[in-house]
Amino acid sequence: KVCDWLALSRGVPEHIRAPARYNSGWYAISAQSLLPSLHFHPLLIAAPEGFHAANIAICRRGEAFAMTVRMVNYTLLPSGYFDPHGDPSFRSRVLVLHLDRELRITASVEAVAPDDLPTVSLETLGFEDPRPFVWRDGLWCASSVRQLNPEARAEMVLARIDEQQPDRCTMTDWRVLASGLPARWEKNWMPQVVGDELRFVCTVHPTRILTEAGVVVRDEAAPVAAENFHGGSQAVLFDGGWLMVTHEAEVVNHRRRYLHRFIWFDGDNIFRRLSRRFYLRQVGYEFVAGMAWHPDGERLVISFSVNDSDQFLGVINADDVHAILLDITEHERASQEAVAVGRAALEKLALFEGAELAA
Repeated sequence: KVCDWLALSRGVPEHIRAPARYNSGWYAISAQSLLPSLHFHPLLIAAPEGFHAANIAICRRGEAFAMTVRMVNYTLLPSGYFDPHGDPSFRSRVLVLHLDRELRITASVEAVAPDDLPTVSLETLGFEDPRPFVWRDGLWCASSVRQLNPEARAEMVLARIDEQQPDRCTMTDWRVLASGLPARWEKNWMPQVVGDELRFVCTVHPTRILTEAGVVVRDEAAPVAAENFHGGSQAVLFDGGWLMVTHEAEVVNHRRRYLHRFIWFDGDNIFRRLSRRFYLRQVGYEFVAGMAWHPDGERLVISFSVNDSDQFLGVINADDVHAILLDITEHERASQEAVAVGRAALEKLALFEGAELAA
């Protein structure tokens, strides 16, 4: 708790915050211990020859669910590097799944990339980490695309998934989403559907929120040091505001370590609450890319992958999530209380040692 607050406090100098943030990773707790109702639902997803399922993202659609699956031609090696198996390009394809309310897969069809999508760079091809959502009665997704510029720089692309043909989907009506900032690496924006308006949480610190037309809705410093919080799920209506899952990526022993938090913005998109860091199945390479309410209105479903190869849905009672979303002042108070307990224990130990020496 102490390390977590030192990692979050904007009043802590960087030379203290950085090691506290690193150390807090070793104290990360399992989601199962934070969320007693959590249970995992493994998925078996068939992919075309030469590809396998990697990241998955779920969204609610009526009384059921839609899910996008990123299929890739590479594997994650134990060393932490990726092996494209001799292919000169890292390639991604997108599968669209339909799931019923029991989370059973009822249909599967590939969403083909648009014919008019330029290929300026061959280094990385396709739509990466698509996050689906329903907007204006259609299924859409926001993805990272790297083939549109010679630097293979990631750009965010919005596309509608055309499902008119039952055996074939097409990405259509696509366009690059403008950040309003100088050209930089853009990835993991979190979609937020507000009535008829589509917005994106581009970054958490600063909290920068844009409409799909590029209008800045909010751009302000976060109340905690959250520059390492990156998008995970979509923004989902929750408790009068917006709930999201974020991830924090760190390199430990030359391998990436992902840890997650729930964060909550109020109805005005002001960052108010967050959970402690947690992991889902393992401390290591796991990635949350989707979240949705279950049709029963009592549970949340999150989608994630482990090692870019194993896919799971996690089902959680909403009350459990509410219980771990603490106001920022509560995180500071928890640290202070932990320090007080430790100080009292140290003083008792000093008294005991003093008595022993006197004897």
